[in-house]
Amino acid sequence: MKKAIVFFIIIIMSMPMVTIGTASAGDDIVLPPPSTTTMNLEETIWRRASIRNFTKDPISDQDLSTILWAAYGIRGDGSRTVPTINGLYAVKIYVVRQEAVYTYDPANNTLVFYKTGDYRFIGQYEAPLLLGFVWDQNISTDGDLAAAQMGMIGQNVHFMVNALGMGTVVNGDFSPTYTLERIGLPDNEVPRIIMPIGYLVFPYNFKDLPVWISFLPKVQRSTSSLSDALEARNETNAWEGELSRKETIQMLWSSYGYSYYVDQSDFGFIYHISRHRTVPSAHGYYVLRIYAVTEDGTYEYIPNIYNPLYGPLRLIYLLPKFPFPVVTYLKKINDQDQRAAIADASESPAIATAPMITVIILDLEQARIGRDDFSGEEWWWLWYYEVGSAAQNMLLESAAWDLSTNIVLPTDAAAIRSTLGLNESYVPTMIVPVGNP
Repeated sequence: MKKAIVFFIIIIMSMPMVTIGTASAGDDIVLPPPSTTTMNLEETIWRRASIRNFTKDPISDQDLSTILWAAYGIRGDGSRTVPTINGLYAVKIYVVRQEAVYTYDPANNTLVFYKTGDYRFIGQYEAPLLLGFVWDQNISTDGDLAAAQMGMIGQNVHFMVNALGMGTVVNGDFSPTYTLERIGLPDNEVPRIIMPIGYLVFPYNFKDLPVWISFLPKVQRSTSSLSDALEARNETNAWEGELSRKETIQMLWSSYGYSYYVDQSDFGFIYHISRHRTVPSAHGYYVLRIYAVTEDGTYEYIPNIYNPLYGPLRLIYLLPKFPFPVVTYLKKINDQDQRAAIADASESPAIATAPMITVIILDLEQARIGRDDFSGEEWWWLWYYEVGSAAQNMLLESAAWDLSTNIVLPTDAAAIRSTLGLNESYVPTMIVPVGNP
């Protein structure tokens, strides 16, 4: 018996030491170089979905590196995968893992140790990994614009996570229970977004069922992968030429349209829209309006004449796997060339030459359509997240079609409302000129 015990001890002592779920100060993690994905950009946009049910399977450092690079990483030219806003990067990413909390250092592609312990309980949904976005007030005093940058980052996360066979969902960080504040944050950092990430309990099952009822050109796949578009995204201040009708619709669809795919997956949530949008929206309100200002007139982009989340027929459209139709069109507002007026109202004279100036408007009436009223200014950051999501999609789509865009901020909201014929319940948020470089 004693010989058996001694033999057992020798075997145990000879085994390599494995540390599970522990970390201490200074335990930074240098991530492997990010990998690339070959999934087509439009494919990733069509597949964008909010996932809330995850397995316990761990996420490898390789995949985490790829996700974080897509989110906020450094590209080959030294810039990041999302643009600056007002020349600033005011967002910080926390990575919450089983063993510890880290911050992401894009310059060195490293997880910088922040705090030991398993804090994943701060997430609304159980997942093996959480990403938390905070607004750094030492860098920017504008929380709405910081939230817009988070929206750009969040879209990149959504697309890359999906391309890697995983899922995520955007949670607003304003619950007393589910908040990054519980890990302990510096006074200058304001928590805004938590994104759980993991493999799916209910695997993706998309069917290509567009039911596209429109005189507008159908959305097409480009030859660009998601990774290609992230690397190629380019902002400019000079444009020439014209946009084709196809290019115009590709850009507008990417900003706020509906997917061609019908999601026929099983699900574990109270409702499950079968045809997703290109961006997420808090409570499914979808509060934005997209206007296209061109040489031959101004148009409002109507993604679908009926919102399946609201109205008397919503129960039909909420049926699982129901391929409700997309009836989309451009509503002409006027026949005038108002590009110069928009350029003046944004103090950006160069954009007057862009073939299309896209104006993203927040509709405050739409922000109070449900049981919760999110129209107050204290909630605008929620909608600026959505604004940034729409803008980032356009930046990526323009890269895929060899076009060029930029981010311009309105400086005279009243003038833009007057130009578009809107009242004070509409808030101009961001301008995205589009053209040939």
